[in-house]
Amino acid sequence: MLSKDYKINLTYECLECLKKQALSTFKITKNIEISISKIEEEIFGFLQEIKREEKLSKEFQENLILTQEDKQSLQKLLEEFYKAKKIKGDFEIPPTLLAPLVYQNIAKIMGDSSPYKQIKLQSIQKAREIKNQMLLKMPKSFEKEFLTLEEELDLLGFGLSLAVLGNVIDHGAQTHFDLESEAKGILELKFKKSQELLERLKVSKTLMYLADNAGENEFDEILIQIFKKINPHLEIFYLVRGSEIINDVTLEDLKVSNSNLFHLVNVLNSGVESPGFIYSLANEESKKLFRECDLILSKGMGNFESLEAFGQKDSKIFFLFKVKCNVVARHINKNLGEFALINYKRS
Repeated sequence: MLSKDYKINLTYECLECLKKQALSTFKITKNIEISISKIEEEIFGFLQEIKREEKLSKEFQENLILTQEDKQSLQKLLEEFYKAKKIKGDFEIPPTLLAPLVYQNIAKIMGDSSPYKQIKLQSIQKAREIKNQMLLKMPKSFEKEFLTLEEELDLLGFGLSLAVLGNVIDHGAQTHFDLESEAKGILELKFKKSQELLERLKVSKTLMYLADNAGENEFDEILIQIFKKINPHLEIFYLVRGSEIINDVTLEDLKVSNSNLFHLVNVLNSGVESPGFIYSLANEESKKLFRECDLILSKGMGNFESLEAFGQKDSKIFFLFKVKCNVVARHINKNLGEFALINYKRS
């Protein structure tokens, strides 16, 4: 469980990770003729004022957060972006806030605003095949009219396990993933916070489900059906990214792949153009839902980093994700590759 004084910081390691993501994008989309020096100059030129000296060339040390001087330099560089997006206040800069600038430049160099388009559709198709196999293992209690507490917890655990399996799919993370391999032992997962989530779920009228990567949506369907089984009166809003960013799922991806989500929930474009839900970047409808909904399920590490950095600390938010970087692993005291269901302490 996270305490409300929890704080995650942007590190030099995060900046290096963004660079690796950029290189990965060119390689994975077969645009490997672009030189590394060109990427450095045109994509990360806006970071040149940060006085990194030799920090990025060394082995990264734990908690190597930006100095106050470097943070102020970065805030200054982002000043125009902040004004355009109406971002105000003192906050820690999450990597997800830098990502739109990085990927706008990637799209410009490549002449392609959606370099991951085909990869996303392939991910959705692969996830759909595995989802259909996993549905055969759905607990029999799903067909019952009335459930015991034990059966509710069992069903919820099944849904959470498959939903977090989807979070394995991530072409932006600097870790290799194998969806089929991860699926083999996924149902053995146990989440300590599942009973607290169940309690909130049963008394909630509205739930905001913050989506993450393309392909995850297939497994999200299962968890959503279980939510509705446990609480038939629950109204669910499924929020996707507002524009193309890495392999994050968009409204267009769901339409093109003929997603079943349109028959299960209210699917909405959040307006957010970063790989994580940043409240200031969201459209008015999404902001209103965020403020007023009874319960929020936040999928993925990007959503966690973004909400935490901007001080969105509320016990109604449950974070479900796979730990994919050392920075987050250190901050939540988990190991790289572990799966997590966490939330903030109630006041």
